[in-house]
Amino acid sequence: MRFGHTEIFVSDPIRSMHLYVSVLGFELVENQGNQYIWLVNNGSLFLLRPHRDADTGATYQQTPSAIVLYSSDIEADRARLEAGGIFIQGYDGTPECLTFMDFDGNWFQLANPGIPHSE
Repeated sequence: MRFGHTEIFVSDPIRSMHLYVSVLGFELVENQGNQYIWLVNNGSLFLLRPHRDADTGATYQQTPSAIVLYSSDIEADRARLEAGGIFIQGYDGTPECLTFMDFDGNWFQLANPGIPHSE
């Protein structure tokens, strides 16, 4: 087996496409009828697809899955997230590991892999 792609369920694929491309830095690969939005980030393929109801977890630590994005400048990326309408929910262990959700409750962590983290 090998990794294929990650599917992210969203209520409005076009609105989410703008967030993922303009704020999170993903690249648009293909828009299939405004329903299936293919994106790539650092060589990994993602599909934004119409929402299905699911329990995403009340906190980052309670979610069944999450996407971790790497940053070399946490504060600049935090400002970009907040300017794009994303609210930082908290931290995962240390202030260098910011946690947040997209508009549909999918969890993310923003971390700098070059900074040692104390858990």
